[in-house]
Amino acid sequence: MVDSVAQIECAEDGGTTTGDGLFEYLGARRARADRPWRWLSVTAAAADLRWMERAMALARRCQPSRTAYSVGAVIVSADGQELASGYSRDRDPHAHAEESALGKLAAGDPRLPAATLYSTLEPCSERASRPRSCTELILAAGIGRVAIAWREPDLFVADCRGYELLTAAGVTVVELAELAGTARSVNAHLFS
Repeated sequence: MVDSVAQIECAEDGGTTTGDGLFEYLGARRARADRPWRWLSVTAAAADLRWMERAMALARRCQPSRTAYSVGAVIVSADGQELASGYSRDRDPHAHAEESALGKLAAGDPRLPAATLYSTLEPCSERASRPRSCTELILAAGIGRVAIAWREPDLFVADCRGYELLTAAGVTVVELAELAGTARSVNAHLFS
């Protein structure tokens, strides 16, 4: 089912669609007897914005901390279904959002290589409270695509390299910079 928030574009079979969207087959009936099969395309950009808004809502549920960011994360399957979600400190005082969401799925889940992980902050590349960073957890899970709203500032880590490490490992990383201000506002307590 297509979400009404998403931009919809139709193209006849054999035609072109914009974006690298998700496709949903309309079934075994034709739009008209003289036309080929029809497809719906939900652009990736519209889906990314929708899911990042979901992650932002999760980030707002975080208990503010002077020593950690408030972050939300959602893992979405290739067919647009939410697989898991989490937010900072939802399970314990040291839990990161990506760690929490990944922890709700079985190791080796076959849907993960085609899934997208949406995080309101660039996944951490180093960590004091756990042996593995969120970047390492994402790579170990085999997630093929990550979307972030905000690059991690130099507040706790001098040079977060989550974006670079994921990209170097072959993960597609999309930065939704237009939402960086929203992600930062959830963390205003750290900058006042």
